[in-house]
Amino acid sequence: MEASVLPESQMTLEKNHRLEWMDVAKGIGIFLVVYAHAKGPFNQYIYLFHMPLFFFLSGFLYSPKGTFWEFLKKKIRSLYIPYVGWNIIIICIRLITKFFSGDMTVDLILYYLKRCGKILLTLDWEGDFLGASWFLGALFAVSLVYKLLDCYMKNGKYKIGFITALFIAAGISSFYLELTYLRNRVIMLSMFYAIGYVVRNYWEELESCFCPIGAGVTFVLLAWIGTTTRANLGSNEYTNVLLFLIAACLGIYITVCVAEMICRWSHPVFQRIKKMLTWWGKRSMDILLWQFVMFRLVSAFQFWLEGEPISNAFSTSVYVTSGLWWVAYTVVGVFMPLAWCWLLRQGVWGRALKKLCLVR
Repeated sequence: MEASVLPESQMTLEKNHRLEWMDVAKGIGIFLVVYAHAKGPFNQYIYLFHMPLFFFLSGFLYSPKGTFWEFLKKKIRSLYIPYVGWNIIIICIRLITKFFSGDMTVDLILYYLKRCGKILLTLDWEGDFLGASWFLGALFAVSLVYKLLDCYMKNGKYKIGFITALFIAAGISSFYLELTYLRNRVIMLSMFYAIGYVVRNYWEELESCFCPIGAGVTFVLLAWIGTTTRANLGSNEYTNVLLFLIAACLGIYITVCVAEMICRWSHPVFQRIKKMLTWWGKRSMDILLWQFVMFRLVSAFQFWLEGEPISNAFSTSVYVTSGLWWVAYTVVGVFMPLAWCWLLRQGVWGRALKKLCLVR
């Protein structure tokens, strides 16, 4: 049934439902990202699909409306400026601390200037403090390439299919290429962006496939595959490429199923869970950007317990998450970025940051 013949109230319900499960899915996804970085139990399963999931959701939200230049302006504000701005701000802070500690050298300045140049080209990021920010630069590049093809290729029946095939072919080839600046990872993930948009185009036909029974069966398959394969997207190392791709698709499917179920079930418990996950989903960029910075708070507390200077927490990128410390890292990694970004949005400073597009 075409959307245009639906009653207005039903169209509103369909739109709201779609937005609800999307925010919930993003909330689930960002929690899994922090959990995996905190090295919680079974985190190796999460590494099989958490980044493909976010590219899939981003592709699902892609809109063909508007010109390329309108799209570019929007993505510069929403992705590029936060990515470049915060990375360069952190680098400047590091240089200032080096200056006051007497460790500033010409070579160090040149090193960070080169890194800033790479950041401007979305080829690098401030890994120690903003390690997960690479996603913003990667998504910026991928979405622009997709929009460019969509805008300047001739319209036709098979246009989207051809673009998707190009992205899938590039993604598969990336497993066997040796590229600098982790471009393999970006190219590989781009195919999930393209797949996300295809699923969006056939969502009315596919939505009924995302059900509890399917989620249960898929969970068992993912659990089995996770015992036989591992993935390291940064070093482009995979135990089995085919199993990784299957696991990524299974993980995406399970996440969407769970998000759909949470939105559909009216029990008060699930409504509270939905509200929390929706909040996380809408602020997923805050958590993504600042989780590693907030990890330092837990690390500082660990150093304090051991009688060592808490300043050590800001001079090392090693996190001790053994025992139950992963719980503390996960909780702090999710909630402290939300509190920090709430402060960033307040008052005159918040208005200035919003105008600069560093916060939304």
